[in-house]
Amino acid sequence: MRGLVVLLCCGLAGCATAESGASQIQKAASGLVDRIEAAFASPTELYDGMTEDDVALAVAAMRMALETKNAEEGVEWANSTTGNQGTIVPRRTFVTDLGAFCRDYDEHLRVGGRDGVVRNTACRSDDGDWIWTS
Repeated sequence: MRGLVVLLCCGLAGCATAESGASQIQKAASGLVDRIEAAFASPTELYDGMTEDDVALAVAAMRMALETKNAEEGVEWANSTTGNQGTIVPRRTFVTDLGAFCRDYDEHLRVGGRDGVVRNTACRSDDGDWIWTS
């Protein structure tokens, strides 16, 4: 990712031919990458930052989205106590070789002021519950 940001900075600033100019661009790019990485959390960091109430709201939104929404139609949830929020967006719907009805979906999360998108798959069990598989 750092290489991409350096290339982007060079493209915007016009790559310096002097070593000091290149060094300044590299420092600026490194600082930009650090800020980007600090703003976006890993799935584990996001999930670890959720309360039981957040999880209950997210699960309810997931169930509603997977059961009732078309692809690209999201269901939002928000916890006014914690400030955490998210949107569940179904993507692909498919049937497995064993006949299980499944959907790929994205979780757009904002937890503790940090944003992230987690891609998951859930399949409907025989009793109608959605089981998270990945």
